[in-house]
Amino acid sequence: MSNQTQLTVVPDCPMLGIELDGFYQTPNSMAIKAIRGKLTAADWSLWAYLQMIEPFGDRMVELPRIPEIAEAIGVSERQVKRSLAKLEDLELYRWEPVVIRGQNLAGKQAKELRQKKKANQSESKTKFSHERKMTELSGVGQNCPELDSPESDSKTKFSHERKMTELSGVGQNCPELDKIVQTKTELSGVGQNCPNQELEPLYSNGSRSPQISQTYTEFIQTLSEDERANFLNFCEEKTKNLSQPVNDIEAWLAHQNKAGQNRWEVYYKKFLAWQQAQSKKSQNRRSSQMMKKFQEEIEQQRQQAMETYKEKL
Repeated sequence: MSNQTQLTVVPDCPMLGIELDGFYQTPNSMAIKAIRGKLTAADWSLWAYLQMIEPFGDRMVELPRIPEIAEAIGVSERQVKRSLAKLEDLELYRWEPVVIRGQNLAGKQAKELRQKKKANQSESKTKFSHERKMTELSGVGQNCPELDSPESDSKTKFSHERKMTELSGVGQNCPELDKIVQTKTELSGVGQNCPNQELEPLYSNGSRSPQISQTYTEFIQTLSEDERANFLNFCEEKTKNLSQPVNDIEAWLAHQNKAGQNRWEVYYKKFLAWQQAQSKKSQNRRSSQMMKKFQEEIEQQRQQAMETYKEKL
């Protein structure tokens, strides 16, 4: 005995889109085709329901949604789909899916993977930023016995905002808790009065060419090629009238002046102030040109208005 879908009990109430006083006719040939096609009870129920919706069959009509059909005839939505396919195979009914909804599961998984990767990258970036900040401060108290660590040889790096750490009297008398950190750069006093701190010689062994300070090397690497060229040109222009000529501008900048200040730092501050002044001049020049052009347009409109007035007279 073949398995048949058991119909659920349908409430005794009007079906959606069905007129109780109406009727439909089925030719004997179609009924025989249905019998020989061994329609199940669910197939017969669906076929009858569809014929009641449109008894004449002279046009395509809009059907209720599959969940509504399933509720009306008392079967599952999956059974409705199977019965529709069978009725169409037997040429008892023809239907067309007008609206098809779907979900791309592969795209959904790809989106979830991208979100997970982005979250991991954000977490890694935050962790790296924290470690880099700790590394930049690792030089505080170096060469003091109380604060020495295996990483004491790490160099202080510049941030992108070109802010450096000012070590207020770092290493002086080797205080145990000397960790005063400020935002400006004043490294001229680093290592003074600390017995374990050795000053870097200005000249390498067997050579008269001055060595470039590590801090200046790190500073100059933070500048782009254009910024570096503009800064060096500015320094050459400012130093060309000195009593003693400067042959190597970068070596000269790498050392300190008589006041114990880093020359590159002093001149970079002057360079930034000069850039700001040039920017203001450029803005004022553009504003002046725009105002002049506006006044010329007003005067031209006034002359045209006067000529038009004279013509009317």
